[in-house]
Amino acid sequence: MDALPVNAFDLVVIAVLLISAVIAFFRGFVHEVLAIAAWAGAALAALHGLPYLQPVAREHIPLTWAADAAAAAAIFLVVLLVLALITRSVSKRVQDSALGALDRSLGFVFGLARGAFVVAVGFIVVAWLWPEPDDRPGWIREARSLPLVEDGATLVRTLVPESLEADTQRAGAAAREAEDKARQAIELKKTYDRLTQPTPSATPPAGTPAPGAAPGSAPVPEREPGYDTAPRQDLNRLIESQISR
Repeated sequence: MDALPVNAFDLVVIAVLLISAVIAFFRGFVHEVLAIAAWAGAALAALHGLPYLQPVAREHIPLTWAADAAAAAAIFLVVLLVLALITRSVSKRVQDSALGALDRSLGFVFGLARGAFVVAVGFIVVAWLWPEPDDRPGWIREARSLPLVEDGATLVRTLVPESLEADTQRAGAAAREAEDKARQAIELKKTYDRLTQPTPSATPPAGTPAPGAAPGSAPVPEREPGYDTAPRQDLNRLIESQISR
């Protein structure tokens, strides 16, 4: 792989572009556009039709969330099926006409654009997982197609509303903060376990005379294992400093 001019990231980008373009070529431009419109129409139908089917679904399904989900899914699937049949009928007529070659050619171009969009969105997810470029795997940093993919991701970000992008950034920051807190909690637990385990003491066992004591002297009193006041105060300060972060 090192001897090739491309690496795994480049191969993934090429595969996504070609697969999307080939599928769109055989289906045609009209079919691809109408298919996207069908999905959008089914989603809108489920959104606006849910209040009408919601009471009926809740009568037959005890769980409210399950009833709402079933009602929305039923509306979505029915509308999507109807629109898919219409899409297939219209696209078949276009491909069988004199515009068939043009429809396939435009479909190929549309497929490339769709594949580029998918790659750009995927790289946005990668940038969210690894905000720092130096932290990303080497097969991503060394990809030949990385500059083009970054430009595409930047273009997609400009199309996203600022409020949605801000919410996404806050969600990513919250996830990373939760991960840091979990890591700190694990380290704190390890530190606590290490400090609370009593170390072996040179003190003679309870009930035996102290070294060098006169015969008949009182034996060493029994002492509970653990830490004295100073080590415990240090441990408490450590816990408080970790919690306050």
